[in-house]
Amino acid sequence: MMKSFFCIALCLCFICKAQEKVHFNGFVAEFNEPEHIEKTNDTKIIIYALPNGNTIPWTRGRKMEPGMDWHFDLQHIDAQTEYLRHLYPKQNIIIAYTMSDKMSFPLWTKEQKNSKLEAKKFVEFVLAKYKAYKPKISLSCHGGGGSFLFDIINAYPKIPRYIERIVFLDAVYNYEDSLHTDKLVKWIKNGGILNVTSYRDNMVIYHGKSIVSLSGSTGCCSEWIAKNLSKRLNLTYSKDKDFEYYFDQQGKVFIYIKNNPNGNIYHTILVYRNGFINSMLCGTSNFTNKYVCWSENLAYKQYIKAAPEFVKNCQISIEEFRKQAEKLSHDSYDSLVYKMFEAGCTPKFMDEWKRIDCQITDSTGKIIHAFYFVKPDFLCVGTNEDFIRVPMQPKTAQRIANRLGAFLSTPKISDDIYKIADIKLQPEPLTENREASATFFYHNDLIEKQRAGRIGLIAGHKKDVVLSSKIMQCDRPDREALYGWHMLDGTPIQNVYVGHVDWYVDYSHGIRLVRRDIWVDGIKMDYLDVFADKRLAPILTYEFPVLFTAYPTKE
Repeated sequence: MMKSFFCIALCLCFICKAQEKVHFNGFVAEFNEPEHIEKTNDTKIIIYALPNGNTIPWTRGRKMEPGMDWHFDLQHIDAQTEYLRHLYPKQNIIIAYTMSDKMSFPLWTKEQKNSKLEAKKFVEFVLAKYKAYKPKISLSCHGGGGSFLFDIINAYPKIPRYIERIVFLDAVYNYEDSLHTDKLVKWIKNGGILNVTSYRDNMVIYHGKSIVSLSGSTGCCSEWIAKNLSKRLNLTYSKDKDFEYYFDQQGKVFIYIKNNPNGNIYHTILVYRNGFINSMLCGTSNFTNKYVCWSENLAYKQYIKAAPEFVKNCQISIEEFRKQAEKLSHDSYDSLVYKMFEAGCTPKFMDEWKRIDCQITDSTGKIIHAFYFVKPDFLCVGTNEDFIRVPMQPKTAQRIANRLGAFLSTPKISDDIYKIADIKLQPEPLTENREASATFFYHNDLIEKQRAGRIGLIAGHKKDVVLSSKIMQCDRPDREALYGWHMLDGTPIQNVYVGHVDWYVDYSHGIRLVRRDIWVDGIKMDYLDVFADKRLAPILTYEFPVLFTAYPTKE
């Protein structure tokens, strides 16, 4: 029996101890601790800053099962951490995952008035939290998470000695010689260990062009770091068929640059193939005899845990849900809806994703083929036999989308879905008590009568709550965007409308989720990267530039 994907996404950790999540100014931290923290053991805390576009559950990783989002199989930092715990049973190894609210630390750094101070405050929070264990700290990051690490480094005139290791996994975009070389050299001479792992990303060609310039290449930046450090630390250089290496004689500097003659993308593979483990073992006695770099044999494979089996067990029946909902305020109703999702009380058919194929023609006349995946219906709670489509505030919908590795629809996607829908229903507008939950349920009953038991991709029965740049262009704050409710001839009743405040909900609103992975000419991309590309954005949207990519949440 396929597990509810929502429940899989919610399972935060396979370690027995409960995982704590703490909110800071524009980012969140989640702590993965061993089941027991022994005061007699050395305590090692790894601050791991996430790459752009990744959630903490994806970064932690899970054993893949049907219906799970592919992002769960990219980094497996939980499993790699568990490998280290078994290798060092006399250490308390704690990992603190940090994720920007907008899933981009470069954007967080740009928007914060004093990002260095905020980053430093977090380090101080971690030290205070585990003060009784006299911890040492390692700073680690992947991709855009490097921005957060450089904020920490920039916050100190001298890198503190309690920071014993700094790791950049394809993440040195923000390196500057004048700001960082001297500081790193002094820290390394005082015993700090530096690991930089990257690849020659300037060799990657996409549509006839390099995806990064030499100045923006992590491979080239890594080489610059090595050459600048060599002036002070006497690094030795070597290479083989896989990597170029820069090491010092004292076992404190380890710089790896992956060769890339075929122009492949290795951004996540550098982490997936034991990269996090390697970065934490550099400079230790286990480095040479316990680990093979760049191996397809995953050292941590046995520690990848499946999400715990979850038996759907709604705490209340759909009938009771109706009764409770009718008595609740907007916020309380949304809390109840979210709890239903959290409990896995969703129809089994909503575990599926439906493929949408499309093609666009760019300004040069080239045809671009793409496809993406959507839920077969608007979000609903219940079972296959008894369910209700549930309107909700955009912030609640976004929380669910974040957990599922998804985003909310756009007018373009709404139109694409309608064109190929298996079931096209006639809209049924209502005029009285539009915001009452009783009207939500009455409207759902009307839809079900018209659906008449047919199954498949369904459209035309509600408006979509959508992402639209018009929200950012509106002179009134905190708006939501609506679109769609197509008539049988394909004409939408509702053009893009941003007249409602973002807590407004009525019976006509539907939440259609779209999976984050977008396939463009056979290449898997994140929806944010598609939105950011003027040439590719028309796959998903009628708007460019795309100014609004997610509704704000309190998570």
